[in-house]
Amino acid sequence: MDEQVKRFEKYVKNNNLAIEKYNLNNFKFAECLDVTSLEVKGCFNVNLTIPPLNITRLLMVKSKFDLEGIQNMTQLTELYLPCNFLKNISQLQYLVNLKILGLNNNNLRDIRPLGKLKQLETLNIAENKIQNINTLFNLVNLHNIELDKNAVKDNTCFKALNNVTELRMINCQQNNIQSVRYLVNLQILHICRNNIDKITPLSQLHFLRELYISRCNLDNDISALSCLTQLYRIDMDYNRICDITPIRYLVNLEMLCMSNNHITDISILRNLVNLEFVNMSVNYVQDLLPIENLARRDSFVIGLQMQPTPEIINCYLNVRTIFLSKEMNKLAVDKHKSLNKNIIQWRINIDKITLNCLDVSNVNLIKIIQLFQQINNIDDEKVYQ
Repeated sequence: MDEQVKRFEKYVKNNNLAIEKYNLNNFKFAECLDVTSLEVKGCFNVNLTIPPLNITRLLMVKSKFDLEGIQNMTQLTELYLPCNFLKNISQLQYLVNLKILGLNNNNLRDIRPLGKLKQLETLNIAENKIQNINTLFNLVNLHNIELDKNAVKDNTCFKALNNVTELRMINCQQNNIQSVRYLVNLQILHICRNNIDKITPLSQLHFLRELYISRCNLDNDISALSCLTQLYRIDMDYNRICDITPIRYLVNLEMLCMSNNHITDISILRNLVNLEFVNMSVNYVQDLLPIENLARRDSFVIGLQMQPTPEIINCYLNVRTIFLSKEMNKLAVDKHKSLNKNIIQWRINIDKITLNCLDVSNVNLIKIIQLFQQINNIDDEKVYQ
């Protein structure tokens, strides 16, 4: 065995070899007989002209690599090539066994070689310079596509995916998204940071379960949501929405994020009995009574921006997490991840202005595990008893 290969034996774990920031001049990957997964990060002089024999998974990140020789690695089922400044991917058309392909953060414009990868199930081509995706038309096994931060402008471009019956997710942030209405099998849709004022095309996506549409300059008309009764997660932060009435029909909703809008009335939430996370911070909500029953559940999490009276605090003592600070952007829960009821603890975050309006001696905080009191001057010992 080559001496250089022996040097890397200690980096092999569970048939995976990971090499980082190394000059791989004359390194003979083919001698790594027991390796089925190879990770190369920030390396130089990578040579795959004599490819590894048993590699089925290859990750190559920030390495000086022009894909020469990779066309011979036909046994690959997973290939990740982010951040390699790639422009030409013609060699990839021969990797017909690929099921997962990551080409994000490159300089790609032409993705036509991908049209021959019939087994492809997951494709990440985010953060490139792609304008046309018609070549994906025949990839009937695709169910997960990442397209965010490209230059897709053709309003009919997604018709190319019309035959993809198992398409479940598409991420097309910072693109023209009008033709997503053709993707009737979608279950997850990310269209954040698009300058759109209407979401009418979404009304046809009846299988949609998760919708992320924050920072899109949406106006007050969200009536299209009333048809999407399978939705259980919505993120519409940072828009111009006033009326949330259409949401009343979304009985499966578990997470609702609508901070930084123009909402005054949340009474329609009263009957959404499956809600577990609500963020209405930086709105104009004053009446919390509509969600009083929801807030009595141990798993409920709420984010608001209003003056907390003793009645409000006591009413929400069963809320697992409550945010009542002036700065509502510092949430303690990642709203894009599933809530973990075993990890989330009791938290109350009160800023100085809020405290001035709060009679702390009348507030029962006996169930609080963690109390955040930044920028406060609490000197009432009753709070801690």
